[in-house]
Amino acid sequence: MSSRKPWAPLDFDWFEDEKVMELRARLGVRGELAWARLIGIWADFSGARIDLNAVGTRAKLRRKLERSDKQMEQLFEEMADIGLISGELWEMGIVTCNRAADEAHRREKRREGGAAGGKKSGAARKAKSAAEETKES
Repeated sequence: MSSRKPWAPLDFDWFEDEKVMELRARLGVRGELAWARLIGIWADFSGARIDLNAVGTRAKLRRKLERSDKQMEQLFEEMADIGLISGELWEMGIVTCNRAADEAHRREKRREGGAAGGKKSGAARKAKSAAEETKES
C-alpha cells in the first residue's frame, strides 16, 4: 500500500510575494512559516477551504500551526487584512485563499447559468413543439 502524503505546489519565490512580505513584516518569520504550513494544510484537507466552525477541524489546525485559538484568530485576521485569505469567508469561519474563493464563485455562477440555460432551452423546445403542433392542425 502506498502511504503518499498530500502535497501542494509552492513557487520557489513564494516568500518574495508582496503579501507574504507584508505578513513577515507584521508577524516575523513565524507568520511566514504559518503561511507555508497553511498551504500544506489546505492540501491535507483535500482542498483550499477549511471550516473552523467544526471543533475537530479547529483542533487539528491548532496542532499543525502550533498556535492557541487566540493566536490562530490573530494570525487569520492579519492574513485576511493583508489579502492572503478571503476576508469575507474568514468572517464566517472559513479559511481559504482568495484565488480558491474566486474560482469557487466562478464555478457556482457557471452552474447557475447552466441550470438556467437548460431550463430556458427546455421551455423554448416545448414552445416550439406546441407551435408546430398548432401549425399542423
